[in-house]
Amino acid sequence: MDISSAALLTSKRGSLFSCSQPNGDMSGRGAEGIFADDTRHLSRLVLTVDGATPRLLSASDAPGDEATIVLACGDDHAMVRRRRIEERFVESVTIHGSGTRKAVTLRCELSSHMDDIFAVRGWAEGNDALTPEVQDGALLYRLAGRDGVLRSTRLTFAPRPTRTLCTPERQHVEWDLDLGPGADQTIELKIECAPIDERGFSPRVPPVRATGDDRLDRALVAARRDLAMLATPVEGRTIIAAGIPWFVALFGRDSLLTAFALLVSAPEIARDTLVGLAERQAANDDAERDAEPGKILHELRRGELADSSESLRFPYYGTVDATPLFVRLAADYTLRTGDDATFLAVEPHIWAALGWIDEATDADGLLRYERRSTHGLVNQGWKDSPDSIVHSDGRTASGPIALCEVQGYVYAAKMRLADVLDKMKRIDEAAALRHQAEVLRDDFHDLFWMDEHDCYALALDGRNQRVASVTSNAGHCLWSGIAHEHAAARLGARLMAPDMFSGWGVRTLSTSNPAYDPTSYHRGSVWPHDGGLVAAGLARYGLLDDALRIRGALLDVAEVNPARRLPELLCGWERVAGEPYVAYPTTCIPQAWSAASIFLLASLHN
Repeated sequence: MDISSAALLTSKRGSLFSCSQPNGDMSGRGAEGIFADDTRHLSRLVLTVDGATPRLLSASDAPGDEATIVLACGDDHAMVRRRRIEERFVESVTIHGSGTRKAVTLRCELSSHMDDIFAVRGWAEGNDALTPEVQDGALLYRLAGRDGVLRSTRLTFAPRPTRTLCTPERQHVEWDLDLGPGADQTIELKIECAPIDERGFSPRVPPVRATGDDRLDRALVAARRDLAMLATPVEGRTIIAAGIPWFVALFGRDSLLTAFALLVSAPEIARDTLVGLAERQAANDDAERDAEPGKILHELRRGELADSSESLRFPYYGTVDATPLFVRLAADYTLRTGDDATFLAVEPHIWAALGWIDEATDADGLLRYERRSTHGLVNQGWKDSPDSIVHSDGRTASGPIALCEVQGYVYAAKMRLADVLDKMKRIDEAAALRHQAEVLRDDFHDLFWMDEHDCYALALDGRNQRVASVTSNAGHCLWSGIAHEHAAARLGARLMAPDMFSGWGVRTLSTSNPAYDPTSYHRGSVWPHDGGLVAAGLARYGLLDDALRIRGALLDVAEVNPARRLPELLCGWERVAGEPYVAYPTTCIPQAWSAASIFLLASLHN
C-alpha cells in the first residue's frame, strides 16, 4: 500500500505536516494528505483547470515548512502553488494571465476520512468518507472517534468559491476565473485541524559551523533543516520525531540515539528527551503494552486507535535497548554539561531503569527480550522487523534473545553513571556499578566473541546458542566500549570487508549469510545512523582511517541526494562507479537518526 515517500513533497511545522505528489496534489494514496497528531485530516486535495491536471515544471520544499510548485496549464497559463505550515495549512494558488483573454474553471477536489495513522498504513480498519458541513462558504469535516475525541478539519477559501458540491460520494469547490494580460488570479485556501496541542513548542536545532569540508558543510545545513522539521510538540514539550510520514511521534530508542548524536552541538535536546521520557517511564506491569516498572517507552501515539485493541496499546514499551540508553544519555549529558539539577530531577528514574535492567537480566548477566503483548514487536532491538535476527544458516532465531549491542549499552550505562557518581563523591555507589560493568564486559567477550569470524555474535538465542551471524550490530560494541581492546582492530577490519562494506556504508548483514537480501529492511540494507555509530566506535578505538572511510561514503550518499540529506536507509547493493545508490522504496524522509548522524560524523572531522 505504501508508496515511496522519496517521491513526496513534504512540509511540516509543529504537529502539522503535509505530504503530496511533486505537483502538489494529494490523492489519498499511501502517505499523501494533511496530518496532525497521528490523524490524516485531509486525504484528497487535487487541482484541475478546465478538467485537466496542470503539468509540473518545478517543485521545491527546501525550507521545510514551505513549498513552491510551478505548473503549466496547457500552453497558455502558468500556475504557482505556494504553501506554508503555520498553526494551519495555507496554500495560495496563482494562475498567471497570458496575452490572450480567457475564462477558465479552477476546481479543487477534496476528501476526508479522519483516519488514524495505522488505518492509513493499512494496519487497521479505516473510517468511511465524511460529508462536510457547508458554513458560510467554508467546509467543515467532523468525526467523533472511537476514542471519544471530536476531530475536525475546517477549510476556508478566499475568494469564496463560485460553486460548492458536497455529497457523500464527492466534494469539490470551483472558481470561474477571467484571465488575460496582467489579470492574474489568486485563490487562498486555509485548512485548520483540531485538536492540536502546540503547548511548549519551541523548535531547537543544532547550530552549524563551517568545517572546511564542503560536502560535510552542505550535509550539515540539510540535516539542520530536517531536524527543525522533525521538532514536534508532545504534551507540553518539544521532541524530535522519528521520521515523516509514519513516525511523527515520540520513540524511545530513536529520540535517545538522536540526542546522543547531537549532544555536543545541542545538549538541550538531550535534556528535553530525558525529561520527556522520564515522565512516561513505566510504573506498572502491563503485558499488552510490554510494560514493566522502570522500562522506558518504545513508542507514544495520540490517534484514534492509540488505546484500541485493534493495534498496539500506547504508550508501548516493547524495546529492550531504550532503558539502558536512557541511563547512558543521562550520564553523558551530565558529564558534558555539568547540569546536576537535571540529573537530580531524573535520578529516581535512572535507578528505576537500572532496577528493571537488573531484574530482566538472566543468570549469565545478559539482558534479554521476549514479546508478551498480543500485537507487540517480535524483535525489540533496533532491528525490530520480525525476520531480522537470523543464524548464520539463515534460520530465524527464537527467544528470549540477548543482542550483542544491548549488552554494550548496559555496560556503557553503568560505566558512565559511575563517572557521574564519582564526581558527586558517591564513591561506593560508583565502585559497585563499575564492578558490575567490568564483570559484564569480560563475560560478554567470552560468550559472544567468534574468533573464527573476527566478530562478536549477533546474539544468544533462547537456548543460549550463539546467533553466529556477522552484522553491523557488532560495531555498536565499539561505540559502547564493551569490545576488548585486543579484538577491536580485528572487528574493525571485519566490518570493512567487502561482504559488509558496500561502498555506500556498512551493511546490516553480511552478504555471505543465506538470509542476506539487499532490499530487505534489516538483512543487508545500509542504515546511515548505524554506520555513524560504527564510525564513532572505530574512532573510539583509534581506527580513524576506517571511521573516515565510512564518513566519506555516507557523505557521498548525501551528495547524490538532491536535498543533500541522508535517507533513513538504502539498499545494500555493491557500489558501482558512476552510478547512484539504490534507494529503499518506503523510507521516511526526513528521518531523525539519519539527520543527526551527520553531526556525529562531523565530530570525526578533526
